[in-house]
Amino acid sequence: MRGFVFVPVILTLAGVGDARGQSPKDGKPRDVKEIALACVLGEPGRLMTQRAEARALLSAMEEGRLYSATERGKLNVIVDRCQRSTDGVFHFWDERAKSSCVTAQKERVAVLEKKLAGLTGGMFPLPIFSLGSMAVGDAGLIGVYNVRIRQIIDENQMLVQWSSDPPFLVKVPTKGLVDDRTFPLYGFFVVSGTRKYETVVGGTNTVFVLEQVDLEWLRAEVKKRMPPSTISSIAEAIEKEKIQREKTEADRRAAEEKAEADKKAAETDRKAAIEEARWHTWTDSTGQYKTKALFGGMAGGEVRLIKRDGSTLRLPLEKLSEEDRQWIKNKSR
Repeated sequence: MRGFVFVPVILTLAGVGDARGQSPKDGKPRDVKEIALACVLGEPGRLMTQRAEARALLSAMEEGRLYSATERGKLNVIVDRCQRSTDGVFHFWDERAKSSCVTAQKERVAVLEKKLAGLTGGMFPLPIFSLGSMAVGDAGLIGVYNVRIRQIIDENQMLVQWSSDPPFLVKVPTKGLVDDRTFPLYGFFVVSGTRKYETVVGGTNTVFVLEQVDLEWLRAEVKKRMPPSTISSIAEAIEKEKIQREKTEADRRAAEEKAEADKKAAETDRKAAIEEARWHTWTDSTGQYKTKALFGGMAGGEVRLIKRDGSTLRLPLEKLSEEDRQWIKNKSR
């Protein structure tokens, strides 16, 4: 319905066939209050699903594995900050882009967790309604300032339009309101069906019908109907996931600490190997005596060797084995 250009309707709109409560899925009449209750009672499950998806996407962002095939619909503006490689994976342009997206996603996760925490504390989360993408059976909270009145139909209904979206029929008291003015639309609404009407040019048009549900009644009824098992299962799932996150974080820290320790140990071994390589095993010309020492140079035909205890040993070159004399020769080149 996007792109619809509003055409004034005939004032006899109320007399045209009413399609209220007709679902395009099953064609059966649906009660407004039951739609509202079903939507609110189903919100905890939707929040759990959204939370799981949000956490999975956050993990993907942090690890840099954003696959377009499964997550494209969830990436939104994130795609604008990424470039796709030949393997189909999105990579952030730079660390700044990654950081801003991760921060925004963490905030999204926090909002969902706050709503679920409120549920376990007796506060039932209410879905938010989007005027830009409505369908029969949708329900949720609406809070907008600038809904424009296109035409007052009678004392309880009027044709309105928000932003550039298609117009819709809203059933609220219209006393004191006039055409072509804006008014604030607040409360819990249900898309109860559609309404077809004739236009002044002889054609017809169909719009969605929104009906308001009393919030106090809705909250009270939800408390009566919300199964205790729903709240306890969500609380259990939240606690279980919290424990798992803490374990995962502890494992990650342990892995990082081990990697750092292994790195230090490897560096220590490397330095020890380099140091050990400096110590040469010297053998005398008879092959009977051996000692480990550093080569301290030659002076006056004698070889100066520095032992581990710091003492110095001086030997005539000819007293060393042929291999050692060749070693000194190569060292001196």
